[in-house]
Amino acid sequence: MLLTALLATLLFTESQTQSIGYIAENLYIRTDVISNLVGGFHYFTSKVTLTNNGEEAIQQSDWRLYFMSIHMVEHMEMLWKTGNGYEIPDSGFRVYHIAGCLFMFEPTSSFNGIPAGGSATINLTIQNWNVARTDNMPNWFITDSSDNNNMSIKSTATEDLKSITGNYDTANQWKRYEGDKYDPWTPEQRWEMNEILDFGNASNNIAIPTPMRVARQGGKPAIIKALTRWSVTGSDELRNEVDLLKATIGDFTAGTGEIQLQIDQAASNKLEGYKITIDGESNEIVISSPSPAGIFYGCQTFLSVYDDEATEIPSMIIEDEPRYGYRGMHVDVARHFLPVEDMIKLIKVMGMYKLNKLHFHLTDDEGWRVEMPWCPYLTTTGATQCFDPNETTCQFPQFGSRPDGQDRGSGSYSAEDYKQILSVARDNHVEVIPEVDMPGHARAAIKATKAFLESGDDDDNAAAIQLVDENDTSQYLSVQLYTDNAVDPCLNSTYEFVRKTVSTFLDYHSEIQPLRVMHVGGDEVADGAWVNSSACQRNGDVNTTQLAEEFVFRVSQIVKDLNSTLSLGLWEDGAISDEKPFDLSRIATDEVLVHSWQNIWEWGVASRAYKLANAGYKVIMSQATHLYFDHPQEPDPEERGFYWATRYSNIRKTYGFKPDDLYANIDADRAGNPLEKDTLCKTEECVPLDPSSAHNIIGMQGHVWTETMRTSEQVFDAVFPRMLAMAERAWHKADWESDPDSTKEMEDWTNFANTLGYKELQRLERMGISYRIPVPGAKSTNNGLVANIQFPGLAMTYATSDEPNEWKTYDAPVSHKGVVRFRAHSKDKSRTSRVISTTYSSSPAIHIHILTVVFSIVGLYLALQF
Repeated sequence: MLLTALLATLLFTESQTQSIGYIAENLYIRTDVISNLVGGFHYFTSKVTLTNNGEEAIQQSDWRLYFMSIHMVEHMEMLWKTGNGYEIPDSGFRVYHIAGCLFMFEPTSSFNGIPAGGSATINLTIQNWNVARTDNMPNWFITDSSDNNNMSIKSTATEDLKSITGNYDTANQWKRYEGDKYDPWTPEQRWEMNEILDFGNASNNIAIPTPMRVARQGGKPAIIKALTRWSVTGSDELRNEVDLLKATIGDFTAGTGEIQLQIDQAASNKLEGYKITIDGESNEIVISSPSPAGIFYGCQTFLSVYDDEATEIPSMIIEDEPRYGYRGMHVDVARHFLPVEDMIKLIKVMGMYKLNKLHFHLTDDEGWRVEMPWCPYLTTTGATQCFDPNETTCQFPQFGSRPDGQDRGSGSYSAEDYKQILSVARDNHVEVIPEVDMPGHARAAIKATKAFLESGDDDDNAAAIQLVDENDTSQYLSVQLYTDNAVDPCLNSTYEFVRKTVSTFLDYHSEIQPLRVMHVGGDEVADGAWVNSSACQRNGDVNTTQLAEEFVFRVSQIVKDLNSTLSLGLWEDGAISDEKPFDLSRIATDEVLVHSWQNIWEWGVASRAYKLANAGYKVIMSQATHLYFDHPQEPDPEERGFYWATRYSNIRKTYGFKPDDLYANIDADRAGNPLEKDTLCKTEECVPLDPSSAHNIIGMQGHVWTETMRTSEQVFDAVFPRMLAMAERAWHKADWESDPDSTKEMEDWTNFANTLGYKELQRLERMGISYRIPVPGAKSTNNGLVANIQFPGLAMTYATSDEPNEWKTYDAPVSHKGVVRFRAHSKDKSRTSRVISTTYSSSPAIHIHILTVVFSIVGLYLALQF
């Protein structure tokens, strides 16, 4: 009897698996945006088409279809509180919000199945808008009705999002709302933006970032590279820098040229400054600085000079020092994981361009990415995204991650991995600032510690680090659509978790690179968190904002107690509420670093950077409109990234950022309407920076968030080469920043763009770094279609409608009368840009001239008649 029952169960499970297997193999899914212009700012309409490409009908029930939407499905604002789902009219499906961006379709009794070759349509209304292909997530999956088995839908298991999404070829699809001024750039518009002088080489720029002073010694001979064998000398404390040069240019005990690395306190007024003297008469190069870091940066500038295609190194003196002491790059590995080798590449490039702070975003709702020996579940359950209905072995997939846990939604660094990253960072003079984001953005930690407790592996220790009150019935929805991502600030166990975490980082860093800043996030706590926590209610009425503030105060004391020299790091909304900075006197650490990121101009919040600096916080300029590299590079549906702060943020915009005068960067609102500083500051709060607090602006930082980035190439294409423009502004203050009427900015940009195209992009390739290849511009002229590129030096090819698959090198105007396609190439020719299409027409000037002649003849004729 038992055997019969077991056999029946196995047969049933196999049947269910075969059923969802058939659907997973044969169901083709396509998502189309119908219109963003139907709901004001509030919602858009879309259509999901389910097509059965198999030879059997897809049955009526016994399965569920999971998908991801970055915005809440409309009519669900309250349903996330009940979990009852919403029956979509005329579809045969009910939709449920599961967690974060994960949703589920379940067939209802009115679903009639999908015949072979047939389709079913689901019409959806979704909050906000969808104007970019990367708003749509791949890797849909199907389960049986009990969620015991799951399989990826084959047609959606792809990074080719064009295969599963419709076109964005109407204004209804590429505009977010009525009044949105942004349209995809035409080839002609891009031509105008790209139009700069092509120098044919990078000789106008010594290095990126630009050195402060370069004096060429015109009367002295140059060092001939082909004839020089270098000997490199330096003291023991400069062994790292000596080895860097030897590995690059050779290692000769007695050479024909000598490079001396010298610690010299008089070399610069700043610790990281340096001086380079290149003497062609003696074939001697001296790099001096008050510190090993300055020597390292001097070596990087020398290597940039040495790397140039020129056959000689002219005699010169270079004197240089950084604008800011904090020059950072923030990297989110919590949404999608970056392996150790990618982090090492990134750190080496940061050092090459004189960036010195890695803000390492190691935890968030979607993942906890670093080993903590006292809670192994943080890097199993907490670091894995897969489909487990109970979320004990992993968390639900998010942002297009697969249900089997075998992609970048999953992954973590062991203690040794993290120490390896630290070692590379130390050698490249990059300080690692680990971030554990709390009290919001903590779902991964919450799920992991809960799984630890439920496992029974170590009851006492697991109970000591629990992060939520299991009886808390508070209902809240975070910005990223989570209802359970805030650790309880009223539990002592929460602070024991914090203490253990900070202690572990102190230990990891101790023998490699002492920990100087512990970043705890503090941002985006959802309103309504903890209001029904019994632990919080013991103290009377619960105020979410006040509790978040108290959390920061208490954590700062833990950090101070563990190491009195540690500084606390926060996002700006972890240090401000109701537009007033927290009382700095209540924060225990001697210094608090704050990243000021929220600067949507028309919202009146850009002043936070100056408010915090005036209150004594150390502020890092991190403004999303210019310094968030996960935003699209153009206002085009084919460009990757979210666009919540600004419709696009390209390298030119980053290059022009003026960190010393925040309001001088005011350019346009989110709809693309031009904004003027003087006009906006009459209606919005533009708090000035107190001159006595100017020293509290300590630097600037670029950022990449990885919600839309599931591969290394996607991350690097977002970061590079925008990071180089940010490095330029963080190290070098240009003259034009203080002179808004100067033409020097365009001159400097022309130098910078030529240097990228003719030298720096090739250097990135040699380090294994991909980068975004800019899209060509094109326009019609008298001689035919001409094309140009943002970075001179990159090759372009074209194909005509007569020979659509025959790509030819572009080196002269193309006079083909039909459609012509253009694309640009990476320096090594292994990758290409997006393709643009345009059609040749004779010059508008000719048209106008012809019309003028015609009108003149007609006028003369009429005059003669009368």
